[in-house]
Amino acid sequence: MRSAGQYAEAVEGRWPLPASSAAPLHFPRTKCLLSTRSLHAVSIRHSSFIFSSSCYLHGCPCGYYGDPTRECRCTPAIIQRYLGKISGPLLDRIDLHIEVPAVPYKEMRADAQGATSDQMRDRIERARTVQHARGHVNSELPPRLLRKLCKLDDAGERTLELAMRKMGLSARAHDRILKVARTIADLDASECVSAKHLAEAVQYRSLDRSYWS
Repeated sequence: MRSAGQYAEAVEGRWPLPASSAAPLHFPRTKCLLSTRSLHAVSIRHSSFIFSSSCYLHGCPCGYYGDPTRECRCTPAIIQRYLGKISGPLLDRIDLHIEVPAVPYKEMRADAQGATSDQMRDRIERARTVQHARGHVNSELPPRLLRKLCKLDDAGERTLELAMRKMGLSARAHDRILKVARTIADLDASECVSAKHLAEAVQYRSLDRSYWS
């Protein structure tokens, strides 16, 4: 069992994670969010010690598994052995798993207008203000308060139950999905967590769905 402090040192490059735990993971040293085909935000907590980090993972050793334009040279056995180096308990503690495919040229050059950085910052600040007014940010909600703030209607219960059964998720993943769904609802300025918010939160467990299922 490794302590959270040792994982922090691993992120900073002062202590290597064992190959059996996270060999394929890459921890960026900069504060920017790096992206390849898969991008993950990681939160590791231990008593009063809290930190967040990001890391990325290719789908296979050559890096082209699932790429629509380049052929992957890895056999299924090689891919499974590569991904099997990440331990289940470590993967289970990753809050968000986001696949980031290569952007097609036409989409890269398109004039589509999305939300600006200022608009996104305003939404995040409003959501954080709501969370602080509750006494806890969503990532630190205690179990009893989590159930109170994430009461689900029938549609939400069915969505979460289906995800838990189909993906074989743990109790820890269950709580993390609820926290992410609560955050999505806060960003939407919604008092209730709907089935739509839950479905989006489940989509952020892409590794559970795609590689380790």
